[in-house]
Amino acid sequence: MDNLVLQRAQTAVLARDFALGARLYKTLLKAEPDNMEILQALGGIYVKSGEVEKAIPYFENILACDAHNINAMNNLGAIYRRMKDYEKSVEILQRALEEDERTAEINYTLGFTYKEMGNYDDAIECFENVTTENPNDVLAYNHLGVIYAQKKNHSKAINTYKRGLQIDPNHPIIQY
Repeated sequence: MDNLVLQRAQTAVLARDFALGARLYKTLLKAEPDNMEILQALGGIYVKSGEVEKAIPYFENILACDAHNINAMNNLGAIYRRMKDYEKSVEILQRALEEDERTAEINYTLGFTYKEMGNYDDAIECFENVTTENPNDVLAYNHLGVIYAQKKNHSKAINTYKRGLQIDPNHPIIQY
């Protein structure tokens, strides 16, 4: 791999020049079409730039090389959620959980998807799994609080928000 081109690509992404970063990574990809790091970087560029549909082939290529790559599955699940294709999002995230069901990141993404679908009971289960695995995940407590409030379980919502504030008393979202 051309280290100079790689450094320039990484610098471009840090500077939020996603078009230049993508061009440089694509140059590197021509020489190494199955390089997982480059595929991940390109997918990440398109997610960061808001062009999520363009990210899909890169994460699918990662899965073609490594069918058990939960990071690629999690990214695809989040992309499909953003595209409002909840069925595909849930399908791929459940497949990722079959690979590693204790992964907080996958449960978080799946919980967020269920929450957007209005499937609050499944969302609660996912976010509770997140807080079991990582009791300091303030954003998971925030999502739980929102869901309990939407379910009109206000006392549980308040208690959940309080738990989040115990972890980070100055968290702006929970304070709000």
